[in-house]
Amino acid sequence: PLLPLASWKLNLMLILPFLVLFFRLLDGFRPTIARSTLYCLVLPELLMAALQVISLLWNGRDNFMRGYSFLQTTSMCAAVLSGVWLTSGLPHLSRLRLARGVTILVAFVVAVYMGLSFVFPAWRPSSAWVDWTTGSLGFIRVFGPLGSATSLLFILMPAFGFAVGMVFLPGYARSFWVLITVFFLVAILATGSRGGVLCLAAFAFLLMLSLRMRAVMLLVAVGFFLGGLLAFTGIPQRFRQMEDTARTETYRTALRTFAASPRNVMVGAGHGAIYSKLHDDTLRELKGRDRWYLLEARTAYGFTLRNSHSALMRSLVETGVLGFLLFLTIPVWLLKRLLVPPARRSQGQYQTHALCTLAGCAATIPYMMFEEFLVGAVWIVFLWTLLSVVGSEGVTEDSVAPGSL
Repeated sequence: PLLPLASWKLNLMLILPFLVLFFRLLDGFRPTIARSTLYCLVLPELLMAALQVISLLWNGRDNFMRGYSFLQTTSMCAAVLSGVWLTSGLPHLSRLRLARGVTILVAFVVAVYMGLSFVFPAWRPSSAWVDWTTGSLGFIRVFGPLGSATSLLFILMPAFGFAVGMVFLPGYARSFWVLITVFFLVAILATGSRGGVLCLAAFAFLLMLSLRMRAVMLLVAVGFFLGGLLAFTGIPQRFRQMEDTARTETYRTALRTFAASPRNVMVGAGHGAIYSKLHDDTLRELKGRDRWYLLEARTAYGFTLRNSHSALMRSLVETGVLGFLLFLTIPVWLLKRLLVPPARRSQGQYQTHALCTLAGCAATIPYMMFEEFLVGAVWIVFLWTLLSVVGSEGVTEDSVAPGSL
């Protein structure tokens, strides 16, 4: 049977929407969705998922592989719906309390990862990968069973933005949030992801555009911190070496697949046609193989990694131009909410906090070019969605009366 074989994270995500609805109804709140969130996040995701399900009919895979692709699609919808239902429609301070708890939880989990990675490397969650990472990258990257080092950035950047925003709020343990901000900054660099550097640069750029001069002092402080860190440790080989032959060839295979026929151009080659984590989530467990053995595939269009390493490429290949445009709706929505002042945008400190949170979520956009996003890492997409709604729905609200978080 397919369900027991699939990743436990996929299975858990299928249950999560029902749990969220139950607790929201139990709490007395009707799970409403703000109009902009509904039209620019939820509907594009659901329509893209519908296109993915239809495309299973021509993806060229057997029924077992199609069933797993359907499970992936369903879990991604569940992740987005859970994040939206849990936050949208809540009072402002309730959303902040929820997001604060999530951010602190993420900090705790990553602290455990970092402790096991650098203090007790033999005990780390991903201890089997230590030899591989240190041999090829020059240092042990921060990752484990909840997500790879690369995947962790999808939640580290939004959590970093939320923590930066908390620094601007008076009366909420500012020194604590300064420490949390520095911790997330170190964690982002410790993942060893080159895309993480791009995300930090995007965050700084977006923050300067949205906050104007109010962000300058913070960015100067972060710049001095990074400069001192690099002066002390030097630039790791991971960040100096940018060549990635396997990933580049995967991009080329994606473009060949997209251009192979008019149908592929319009509606794609089919969800799961050339990319599937089935081997990683199921066959590795059954055969006891090392996961790296299963990362490559030979397709009719050429060599590819099991992971597309690009959300943009994956949406283009699997759902064509139509799905690609639906996917682009989401980052465009983020940027519009961040950079185009709506009529009711307030100028208070809660407004600054919302913009910082939204900047952290939008800063993952460059990473969509170099890694899967909204098509993988389901539990991280759930948290990203949650914080995106907190930032997006906070930017149009009037100043909130002070209250204890």
